Amino acid sequence: MILKTITKPTSYPVALSDFEGQTRLYDQLAAESSTVNLMIGAATSQAETIMRRALIVQVLELTLNGFPDSKIIIPKPPLIEINNVMYVDADGNTQELDPTLYKVVSDAEPAYIIPTYGASWPVTLPDTETVKIRYRCGYGPLDTQEGTPNNVPEPIKQWILMKTANLFENRETLGVAYRETKYDVSELMDGLIESYRIHRI
Repeated sequence: MILKTITKPTSYPVALSDFEGQTRLYDQLAAESSTVNLMIGAATSQAETIMRRALIVQVLELTLNGFPDSKIIIPKPPLIEINNVMYVDADGNTQELDPTLYKVVSDAEPAYIIPTYGASWPVTLPDTETVKIRYRCGYGPLDTQEGTPNNVPEPIKQWILMKTANLFENRETLGVAYRETKYDVSELMDGLIESYRIHRI
């Protein structure tokens, strides 16, 4: 299985103004806005990796070595839509699978596709990378005022804000002796996103 990004996200789940509210640093981040945005991006990427989810609307392509015996699981929910299912037939020709021949079960997480009743997956060339499924996933639609997805669950946004605030406060890999000892809230943070983890693909 190969998963490739076709169209990258164009925004983050939280905005700089959200981070200002989280840290109470109103009107103090102008000089570091680029740095904070990098940190938000890093926190977003880590959240997606931990949860195995797509947070921002994006287009991905799943490549398989032929059709499976049963269903095809679509990684990185939530699924928005299947754009197309392409395959290399037994004669070596690239074909698009008729959408009426498969059913998209989008309510499941992760979503999956199966042949429709009475249909079966077509025979592919006995080779690698013969099936490609292109699809859109992530939370949306976009909030036109903020330019950020307004359907990303609030606990996930809060995790990203807390993670970004921690990166902002601690910019070195080693602790500094003179800093005041603070409580470790990492367990609380991870609890925010635990129920959103995809444990099986």
